[in-house]
Amino acid sequence: MPEDLIATRLATMTDAELVRALTVEADQNSARFRQLGEAELEGRGRSLAERVDRVSLRLGDAPFEAVSRDQALARLDGDVPLWCSLVCANCLGEFLVLQRERRQWIVHHYAGDQYGQSYLFPGRGPVRDVLAQFLRLEAWQPLAGEPQHLDNWPVVAASETVDLIEAVTEDLDRAEVLHAVQTPLFAPGEGGEWAVRVPPELLDEAHEALDEADEDVAALCDRAMELYEMGDGRAELEVYELLRQEDPDNPAVHYNRGSLLLEQRRPEEAAEALVEAVSLGLEQVKPDLDLGGRGGLGGIMGIVSLILRRATAPPKREPRPPRYPDFIDDAEMILQRLADLLRTDTRVLHCLAAIARMKNDVEGAEGYWRRVLELDPEDKVAYFNLGYLHSEQGGEEPSSP
Repeated sequence: MPEDLIATRLATMTDAELVRALTVEADQNSARFRQLGEAELEGRGRSLAERVDRVSLRLGDAPFEAVSRDQALARLDGDVPLWCSLVCANCLGEFLVLQRERRQWIVHHYAGDQYGQSYLFPGRGPVRDVLAQFLRLEAWQPLAGEPQHLDNWPVVAASETVDLIEAVTEDLDRAEVLHAVQTPLFAPGEGGEWAVRVPPELLDEAHEALDEADEDVAALCDRAMELYEMGDGRAELEVYELLRQEDPDNPAVHYNRGSLLLEQRRPEEAAEALVEAVSLGLEQVKPDLDLGGRGGLGGIMGIVSLILRRATAPPKREPRPPRYPDFIDDAEMILQRLADLLRTDTRVLHCLAAIARMKNDVEGAEGYWRRVLELDPEDKVAYFNLGYLHSEQGGEEPSSP
């Protein structure tokens, strides 16, 4: 191709198109084309080497930051928390999402926002080699091995919190069943759930492993009942500590554990367990209130926000309290005692406010949230919910803390 035509073509290409032509598609273009292309990029302010070296990186839900390739590799070499995504984008708008599993790493490839394939790796070293090739805009797929499409892997467990996911993955690890965790980041439109997926050919094996784990939970529950009848509270608490790991989404486990902790004069731990039990119990109110999300204290705050959002429009008739698990009444009485004992524990007050608001006890909820703000004027959740209460009642919102 004559140089004047090459120059015309290069002038009409975007920066990304030029970089792709000079790297990924280099063997499709002549040496002279590549030489003039590099000159064109330099004339636009940055050389090819500089453009390739600048990548974008994000760990978890932190904002993207511009880093060099060496800095991106160093971040991979550092501490990457379990199931936390390290997202690396090259200058062509392609992404590798690196995720550390319990016994392996998994890498997802995206072209823009389009999911491509996933690849499994036994350790960090092979992942680093693939990432280095990817960031250099060199062929990395031959190093990655056999691709997997995780949308074709069936889900064996799903939860809005990580506790159940941890228990399931431990059970599958013990049975040596290959699996991958899908975080809420990669589950749009599915309620923000965590999910555990397994290859289709291992589905039966996975179910067998989880069924065995369920039998273990049943045996622990029977043992806890035996110890209760014997009056051996300390041994019973040890069983509930195990059940908390094996059956983390069962509110009865947390309620009974909290009651035992209170009997043994460990009020702070009892409060934490009872707050978790109430959070799980409020989740069971979903058929009546269309609630979402859990996760300890933070989940309760989210539930309250959704309740209040529903109440923003004035009802045509006096609302009836929703149906809810009976144990929440007992938990409320215990938490009221703990609120007097642990006077600076805002977790307890937030939980009591959530219960009061669920029962349409507006005055009670307001009182608890005001107590929270007396202890912590910067508590945005209490301020936010008080604002909803006042807007619902047609009054002025509380002053900013």
